[in-house]
Amino acid sequence: MQSNIKNLKELLKKAFLFHQQNNFEKAKLLYEVVIKYDKNNYEALNLLGAIKLQERNYYEAIENKIDSLKQLIKDTPSMTEAARIQERIVRLSSGVAVI
Repeated sequence: MQSNIKNLKELLKKAFLFHQQNNFEKAKLLYEVVIKYDKNNYEALNLLGAIKLQERNYYEAIENKIDSLKQLIKDTPSMTEAARIQERIVRLSSGVAVI
């Protein structure tokens, strides 16, 4: 189990390097692999959403951002911070309805 977590972290690092180099196809592929094995990975969801935004795929970008924020709520011990994140989700969801 520990080696699987380490492997996912390495994949995430590689994906981020591709992302920084504007090699979005390779970055997306690796982010998607991370999400396949860890569907609640905040970083992979958030960064995949960033690529979708850069590609002007706004609907999917917002969906990824909402998914990442939902995960962040689960990982946030503070109720105040969780409430702020929930508010962001509601605002983003409103934007999706408009698209």
